[in-house]
Amino acid sequence: RVAKGSFYQYYPSKVHVLADVARDEGAEARRLALVAVAAGSPALPVLAQHIVLVCQWFEAHEKIAEALILASFNTDSHTSSSPAHWHSRTFLLELIKLAQQQGALRGDVPAAELAKILGGALVASVLGWCKAPRPDALVKSMQYTLKVFLEGGKP
Repeated sequence: RVAKGSFYQYYPSKVHVLADVARDEGAEARRLALVAVAAGSPALPVLAQHIVLVCQWFEAHEKIAEALILASFNTDSHTSSSPAHWHSRTFLLELIKLAQQQGALRGDVPAAELAKILGGALVASVLGWCKAPRPDALVKSMQYTLKVFLEGGKP
């Protein structure tokens, strides 16, 4: 048992609890994907699949999508001691680094900058979709964004 006061000392709100649960949900799959890509599997199909899965998750959790995105701005990714949280926060960056190492993405732009661009597009797309949610619209929007991103990111 955990006292309510102790619980809310760690989690400032219910949304932060949900954000932690959401991050933990796919942590093992993200970890295994990074291991596979590091072992030689092509990074770009894994990146595309990840974007689709994230968008499908948000579409399936429409009522909390906006709150979770906004709560993520208040979470310090550098102080988390949980490996599950580390993977959820840095998966995109690590995947882009691996894609650059494979020669699938241009190397003249730092991976962190590419991750900010793609991650920012995802955040903006989710927030925009939350204002007028339609089935599969978020997935289609981000697939188009990824296509444009990759065409501009070719070596």
